[in-house]
Amino acid sequence: MNKFIATIVCFLILCGAVFGADAARPAPRKSKFDWQKAEAERQKLREKFRAEHKKYVEKLKEFHKRYVNAKTEQEKNAIRSELNDFLAKEVNRRLERSRKRIDDMKKNVEKLEEEQKNMQSKAPDFIKKRTDEVLQGKIIPGRRRSAK
Repeated sequence: MNKFIATIVCFLILCGAVFGADAARPAPRKSKFDWQKAEAERQKLREKFRAEHKKYVEKLKEFHKRYVNAKTEQEKNAIRSELNDFLAKEVNRRLERSRKRIDDMKKNVEKLEEEQKNMQSKAPDFIKKRTDEVLQGKIIPGRRRSAK
């Protein structure tokens, strides 16, 4: 009976040593992209745009106040003309920014189309290689490693 208990205790100790070891697990891979840093940058940009918008609204309020306080029609027309120029500059600035975004998007589309053509030209080779892998029993392809 003592031999049986000793054997079970040894077996349990061995199982604990084998299945309880977590030190062999590799540490989780750290992401190269820092999400917290990106969120902080977005927050800074939001604050910057809010400050710019606040200045813009203050200028519009100033134009309104000057227009209301103007005594003569000539002063009112001068303020109206000045406000018109101010708004025209703002609209042109926004249109320019929009045009630049569209140009950047067009460049991205051209790049994607080039990648698509490249993939299309390599498709027969990929199909042949994948067919050979499946016939050899490699049903699930290996993970693609990123170039360092």
